[in-house]
Amino acid sequence: MGGASRQARLGPTGLGTACLAGVLVLAVSSHAAAYCRTNTCEQDQDNPNCGPDPQTGCLTGGKSLFWNRGCFSFSVHAAGSPRRHISYEQATETIGAAMAVWSNAQCGDAKLGIDAVPFPAVVCDQAEYNTDGPNANIWVFRDDDWPYPDDGRTLALTLVTFNVKTGEIYDADVEVNSYASPLSREAGATLAEIATHEAGHIYGMAHSSDPHAIMFPNYSTLTGISAELTDDDQAGICSIYPPGRGSKSCDATPRHGFSAECGRGVSGCAVSPPCRSQSTGWTAWVAAGLLLLVGRKSRG
Repeated sequence: MGGASRQARLGPTGLGTACLAGVLVLAVSSHAAAYCRTNTCEQDQDNPNCGPDPQTGCLTGGKSLFWNRGCFSFSVHAAGSPRRHISYEQATETIGAAMAVWSNAQCGDAKLGIDAVPFPAVVCDQAEYNTDGPNANIWVFRDDDWPYPDDGRTLALTLVTFNVKTGEIYDADVEVNSYASPLSREAGATLAEIATHEAGHIYGMAHSSDPHAIMFPNYSTLTGISAELTDDDQAGICSIYPPGRGSKSCDATPRHGFSAECGRGVSGCAVSPPCRSQSTGWTAWVAAGLLLLVGRKSRG
């Protein structure tokens, strides 16, 4: 399934920070509820309370990640992917559909308690979070190169910024490796397939041990990724955002306001390879990659 390089330390407020390069490996085993939620903690010697639950295999000892409001925004880079002949409009349509796969989930007889709202195009091409300025949750294509030491095997990388004390998600950015991947079914995952899996991470989902689930970490070119939520995916997303959690009217503006331009705030692992542990008080980062394997693909 691919490995992960780990680094961890305590930040200036004594809060743990962790950042994973490559695949975010969450130990999983076969169990009735195969899904896992992304957790604030990562196994390391500085945080002995973190570890896989013996029954579920999911990480415990920290807080599960979640958006604290009934909606959040996402924006696509204005350039799209010229290298792969994907326009901004095409990318926005495909990514919007992938986000809707999750936000349109039915939890029993009611709708999921959160919505993903499309925002205007961005010109900033950096995965970053500004602690004292406007932000954007971006999807960007890396056409010119893939700036990570993974031999170009990573197909996409999702970077989530969160509050290490509560698990509240502040920001989420996705980079797609359009430099090395043709984004076609014949040679790799399609943009729709990549986006659907990465969207699950944006919502707070981790890997699942259910081989039929969207969040299963291994991708096969023969079967692809389901276009609909499986029972496992459904159970996972409904556990994070049960019906009635959100309100009918919701402001999806990113923290500190929206900006299509890059700011001068703190950048995460996605713009400082190789991945390193960082902290700014209450925030930390977790990065999940989409790793290409021989004959199969491990989804981040």
